[in-house]
Amino acid sequence: MSPLKTSLTQPRLFALAWLAAFPAAHAQSPDTVAQLPSVTVSAERELPLPQPTAEYQAEQLVSRRAATSDTASLLQDIPGVSLYGAGGASSLPVIHG
Repeated sequence: MSPLKTSLTQPRLFALAWLAAFPAAHAQSPDTVAQLPSVTVSAERELPLPQPTAEYQAEQLVSRRAATSDTASLLQDIPGVSLYGAGGASSLPVIHG
């Protein structure tokens, strides 16, 4: 090992060994336990947000399937769906939410 590498490595190893030897040097156990007051949390229920939905009939899928070899592209017009293409044969659909 070169002298430069040795001179840089030895202090680091010493510091690491010293820190590993005293992990609980400052840890203390409490003499008394503090009892905290109770907390009351209240809120009003919000109305649920409507979720976007989509439905395709078989006839729609047949006509769209004939136009593409990328099966995931059949989902491109659905709200809440993104397509990520990576240059391969098919896109990757990502459903939000």
